[in-house]
Amino acid sequence: MKFTLGLVLCALILPTSQDSYNKILQFPLNDTVADYVQFENVDFSEVQEEITICSWMQSYESEWTIWLSYAVSTTFWELYMTNCATTNRPAGIFNSGKSITDPLLPYTWYHYCFSWDVKSAVANVYIDGELRTSWPTTAGRKIGLTDGTLVLGQDLWISGSSFASEYTFRGELQQVNILRRKLTPEEIKDIHEKGRCASLEHSFKKDVMISWDDFLDAKRYGKVVAVNGDCARTAWEVLYDYINDNKVWIGVDKGFLDEVIGHNNP
Repeated sequence: MKFTLGLVLCALILPTSQDSYNKILQFPLNDTVADYVQFENVDFSEVQEEITICSWMQSYESEWTIWLSYAVSTTFWELYMTNCATTNRPAGIFNSGKSITDPLLPYTWYHYCFSWDVKSAVANVYIDGELRTSWPTTAGRKIGLTDGTLVLGQDLWISGSSFASEYTFRGELQQVNILRRKLTPEEIKDIHEKGRCASLEHSFKKDVMISWDDFLDAKRYGKVVAVNGDCARTAWEVLYDYINDNKVWIGVDKGFLDEVIGHNNP
């Protein structure tokens, strides 16, 4: 076995429960527009022509609400994601969308991905790795940039507008990531199959424009809180992620680590 005592010690001392992968953003059961997370003057130029937004999401209620919205000052309802609690649109882009036939249940975790690109002019919504609906968008239309504002937990229909309490999201979000390319159906299915407690696949990290860490660091308003979830990784998994992220392969047998991780995670 090609590993050193130092490698073992690293695996034992790296944190396993306080990482961002185990954090959950909770939006309370309040009839108020005071609870949200917001990025002001966010630059969406890198995703103007293609984008994927993925998250784990569970809603506390069966009313249709919006958990993410991106607004500009030049058009209405540029981009939004919903809790899919009714047959209404699960998402919208350029004030367009398409309904679904099977609403999602409250107090249940779902993996949610939205993808779109200007080349195909088609938007897609995947739930738990499966395509649930898709619809055409205006040919040549790109995502707007003027006065871009990104919000979690509320419906922002145009930059500078007020929120509508009837669309306030009440529930939990985990691993929200915005990527600068349109992921393939196979990639989205793979992310879902890794599970809610998996960190973002390393092969996608170079594509992330706004990461889960960024959302956790963004300014929170009202009673939105970040809490520890029920995920737990072994020390080996934490070490494996650290080595991958920092390209620290000198003196480390990657095949051995792959084998260890596999043995710990059948």
